[in-house]
Amino acid sequence: MAVESDFIQLLHDFKEACRGHDWFYQYSDDHSVWQKGSKQSANINAMFKELKEHGLGTEADKIYDEHRPRNF
Repeated sequence: MAVESDFIQLLHDFKEACRGHDWFYQYSDDHSVWQKGSKQSANINAMFKELKEHGLGTEADKIYDEHRPRNF
């Protein structure tokens, strides 16, 4: 069973992943950039799902909204 500190760490990791993510990777002509962005996006989505399942969806939403580009 995961302890609270694990989810605090996951929130931190989620924030760092959102902060470092290339939100416009889909528009790249470089396939390696697209692949990297796609993997990052999948990782962000997996972390978000786990946070939401453990009652931290509101916090995850705030982090996501803080880092994603406006009108995205």
